[in-house]
Amino acid sequence: MSIIDRFIDADKEPTRPRMPIEGYEKKPLVSLEEAVQKVKDLVHDFDRILWLTKRDLTTPVDGLNIDESAAIRLYTLQWSQPYESLYAQLNRTLRAELREQL
Repeated sequence: MSIIDRFIDADKEPTRPRMPIEGYEKKPLVSLEEAVQKVKDLVHDFDRILWLTKRDLTTPVDGLNIDESAAIRLYTLQWSQPYESLYAQLNRTLRAELREQL
């Protein structure tokens, strides 16, 4: 997926509304490392990428903690080809008819 594809992917949106994803807001907050355990095997070189997203973060000035800032960085990173970025995989799963993988 190219940078342009990232912003022009309306054709991938489902034509029918999806049911809301419920219950996640009742889950306790955990560290970023714990939160990504189920997806780390889906992403090439994930441990290194996770380390890089946190490496240069100090106390963020936006009120987020380091894990929250790193999660945003991790989601928005563009992977090098031929690997698929985390946002592409997550968005595809969110658009799927059956979203049990979430």
